[in-house]
Amino acid sequence: MKIYHEAYETGELDGFYNGYRYCIYEKEKRTIAVFVLRSNMIDDVKKTAVSLIESSCVGIAVMLLILIFTSKLIVMPIAKAHRKQKEFITSASHELKTPITVIRADADILQMDNPDNEWIEDIKKQAENLTAMTNSLVSLARMDERNGHIKRVVFPVSDLAEEAVRSYNALALDSGKHFTYDITPDLTCCGDASSVRQLFTILLDNAFKYSSGKGNIDFKLYSSGSYIVLIVSNDVDNIDKNLTDRMFDRFYRADSTSAKITGYGLGLSIAKAIVSEHNGSIKAKMDGSQRIIIKAQLHIK
Repeated sequence: MKIYHEAYETGELDGFYNGYRYCIYEKEKRTIAVFVLRSNMIDDVKKTAVSLIESSCVGIAVMLLILIFTSKLIVMPIAKAHRKQKEFITSASHELKTPITVIRADADILQMDNPDNEWIEDIKKQAENLTAMTNSLVSLARMDERNGHIKRVVFPVSDLAEEAVRSYNALALDSGKHFTYDITPDLTCCGDASSVRQLFTILLDNAFKYSSGKGNIDFKLYSSGSYIVLIVSNDVDNIDKNLTDRMFDRFYRADSTSAKITGYGLGLSIAKAIVSEHNGSIKAKMDGSQRIIIKAQLHIK
């Protein structure tokens, strides 16, 4: 009755009070009050909600376990194929070294009796190319095996860059290319110094190989936040902008230049692996259709 009096006095003829739902109305000169106890209904809803949540959690857990199990089955053949590929590259690279060494030694002996024989000279040249390719394959295989675990030491990266660019000054003069560099002094980096030196050489070698006849080549090294930033850019003849999407793929070389320039398309793949080992990133982009820019970032620590 307390509910009735309060509701009647306030004029609220429909509402909730504690665990009750009530409705008060007039009928045939009588006031009728209807009360419905909602506590049982609320308890049922709570129990239903709890059971739904529990069943959902169980279902999600079961689906997660199924996904983990099936994903392992799906990825296993891919991982196995990748492992076999790395093993093949490593084994083939080492097996190639012996016959190449024998070929070069035999060619040297033959050249002693025939110093001006062009065929022997060609054999030696191709043997040297195979040696370079084999060494590149071995480097990639070793990086795959290390999986980013390298011995890290602090080294003067600015000094390494200075050494690298100085060795290309003579090449720039000889080829008639305009080579400029801007290196921030006294920069240090934590990582593998020999790998970073190789990175500089690869990018500079790539720029000189693929730059246009009397084109411009720029080398820039500076720090930005927690990264050492390296930018190498060079002029190129008309080239497809989509080239940059595949530049770092192994064995990929642009069709327009493959006939003119020696190489096996492994240099930039090695550069990408080196940058990854130093927790960085590398990308290439076109500036119009006449200039290509490669930007690499190495984590300082």
